[in-house]
Amino acid sequence: MNSYFCEMTFGNRWLFFALHIFFWLLIVLGAMALVRCIIAPGRKKKDEALELLKERYAKGEINRQEFEEKRKDLLRT
Repeated sequence: MNSYFCEMTFGNRWLFFALHIFFWLLIVLGAMALVRCIIAPGRKKKDEALELLKERYAKGEINRQEFEEKRKDLLRT
C-alpha cells in the first residue's frame, strides 16, 4: 500500500510542476503583451507618418531630397 501512495504522490508532483510552469508562462506572456501594447501606439504613429510621406512622394508633392530628409527624421525618432 505504501508504494501505491508514493506513485500517486510522484504523479501529483509532476502535475503540480506542469501547472506551475504553465502559470508562470502565462504571467510572462501577459507582461510581454502589456509592454507591447504600451510601446505599439508610438510605432503605429511612426508607420502612419512614413506611409503618408511615401504617398506624398509618389504623388509628386515633394521631391526626393525632401523625402529623404523627412524619412530620416521619422526613422531617427
